[in-house]
Amino acid sequence: MGDSIGPVADIYAAMLAEHGPTPLGVGWNDWARQRLSFETLCAIIPPDATGQTINDLGCGYGALFDFLAPRPALEGGLYYGWDAAPAMIEAAKARIADPRVNFAVARQPLAGADWSFASGIWNIKLDAPTADWERVIAEGMRALAFASRRGYAFNMLSTRGPAREAEIYLGEPARWLAFCRDNLPGRPELVEDYGLPEFTIRVRLP
Repeated sequence: MGDSIGPVADIYAAMLAEHGPTPLGVGWNDWARQRLSFETLCAIIPPDATGQTINDLGCGYGALFDFLAPRPALEGGLYYGWDAAPAMIEAAKARIADPRVNFAVARQPLAGADWSFASGIWNIKLDAPTADWERVIAEGMRALAFASRRGYAFNMLSTRGPAREAEIYLGEPARWLAFCRDNLPGRPELVEDYGLPEFTIRVRLP
């Protein structure tokens, strides 16, 4: 299968170099759309939960921490940001100095947490064969599941959205919902039609 993740990390590092630690630097057009995506992912966390630990796989420059920082979940909690691109981790460390935060270069979560998230990390496959890329996705989902105590959530661009270039991966929502149901622990929920060309799967653990 080769290294499919390394070239993708290089693409994100190039976007960061061009646009800086902004939504454009991780492939978003604007903060409003990025925020809506985060809101949909993080709706799995009970609104009154405090002292939570969070894994953010593919954390980029730390935008999900910015979103969660003022919320109850991180009152007395911890956030772990993992990214395969060293440049992203350097940018995150440079802009966020908060005692609740730990950033590290990694391709999977290296610590257990109450909740684990992956936002948009499987959208760019470059020239990886689709079957190989789907194995990468499946491995990533397993890593999220087994690093989580209370639940996990991820999103990806949907086949029900507009057509894209060949290097963009579009996921079939029903296929990935079935994968979670049949192969991973927990109770998966598919969320669509929230104004973005993506879908979210949220999984609550027993």
